[in-house]
Amino acid sequence: MRAKVSNKEGRELVIAVECGYFAQNSILMKESLLLALISCFSVVHAQITTTPNSLNFSTVSVGEVDSIQVTFTNNYNEPVTLSDFVFKTFYGDAVYYTKVNSLELSSGGSEALYVYFEPEHNIEHSSQLIAHTNYRGAVVVDIQGDGQLDQNYYS
Repeated sequence: MRAKVSNKEGRELVIAVECGYFAQNSILMKESLLLALISCFSVVHAQITTTPNSLNFSTVSVGEVDSIQVTFTNNYNEPVTLSDFVFKTFYGDAVYYTKVNSLELSSGGSEALYVYFEPEHNIEHSSQLIAHTNYRGAVVVDIQGDGQLDQNYYS
């Protein structure tokens, strides 16, 4: 059995599995093929990485603002522009935002930006930062923050 897959760069990988023994047990053959695919692609690294990998804000009172710095690193051999930073909204309001419209990442370079959290309500605000690139797709960063109403509300 052969499987042909392509990665993001369009490189093709052909995996052949000897079907003698496996033909008798199709589940084992499928598991072996899956394991071979995972092994082959586990060495593929993201071309734009972030530090930290996800943003976890502490509890923030409604009406206050907190921020976390995230650094984007370009591992491509070409410059990349990140732009159109998109966040999920809550009750129609953007509780996460950035004050930067775009970042220019040189080949091998890094740039940082601050993501701000201004909660809308006393709920958990789970979201993602989606940064579109001019080169290949988008970069996604998971975000988590908890909103809290004024202490008088809980009295």
